[in-house]
Formats: sequence, structure tokens, C-alpha cells
Amino acid sequence: MTLSYQVLGLKTGFYYQFKVQSVNTMGPSEMSPASLRVITALVPGVPTGLTLKARSSQSLTFEW
Repeated sequence: MTLSYQVLGLKTGFYYQFKVQSVNTMGPSEMSPASLRVITALVPGVPTGLTLKARSSQSLTFEW
């Protein structure tokens, strides 16, 4: 049984909606209502004013 699915190959900056349908030995279900529209993340800009705030043997904390 699969309870999640990763969608690959989406284009950055576009809106997408999804519907799902289950299938078992009795056949396919009705399609779900469409999800809310979601937009794929835009590529962030380069941080400026980067300052090291804290460090340990396992992590670094920066602020910008």
C-alpha cells in the first residue's frame, strides 16, 4: 500500500492542481476533488550580508 507519492519533473514557478484515485480488487474509485492550486518554489536569490552567528562541532548558524 502506498500512502505518498513524489511528483517529479514539475517546472519552477508554475501552478499545479492534483486529483487522486485509488484502485483495489473491486476496481477504481471516483476521482477526488482537485486540490488547491500549489506553485512550485522559485529559485531563491543569493543571500547577502551573510554573518556567522554561532558554531559548534556539529553545526553552523548564519544570519542574513
